[in-house]
Amino acid sequence: MILVPAVLPAVLALLGVWLGSWLTRNNEARNWRRDRCLEAYADVLRVCDEIANQALVLYATDNGTPEHHERNSLLVNKTAEMYRLSDRATLIGSEEIQEHLRELCLYCGNKVAAGAPADPKPSKDEWQRIRLDHFAPLFAAFLNQTRKDVRLS
Repeated sequence: MILVPAVLPAVLALLGVWLGSWLTRNNEARNWRRDRCLEAYADVLRVCDEIANQALVLYATDNGTPEHHERNSLLVNKTAEMYRLSDRATLIGSEEIQEHLRELCLYCGNKVAAGAPADPKPSKDEWQRIRLDHFAPLFAAFLNQTRKDVRLS
């Protein structure tokens, strides 16, 4: 009977240490995921922005010139980088982010990057619709969803 009052505080102390350790580990795991997701999402957004900027410059250059060929090669490389980065974001991202990520990257690759070096080039109005009416809202939707996913206000 005397042993129970002496053991009870020790058992409670051990439970407290275990609970604190468990809560710390969960918090660290949550922070690790958030940091990796934030990095992956930011990389996708950065390269999509670079593709849009390179596509705009490429659209303004004449087809067949050395500058056009050089800029087109750069755009192809950036597009490949975007798909690699989107694969990384897909692996660690939440379910809520997947559709926005897929829509942005497919549109960026299939319309923005592919439209700039096209021969013949899209009309100025069509190019404006590609970049501003479609790409910009997809970019903004992905950005807003990433903020929700990593819990930034």
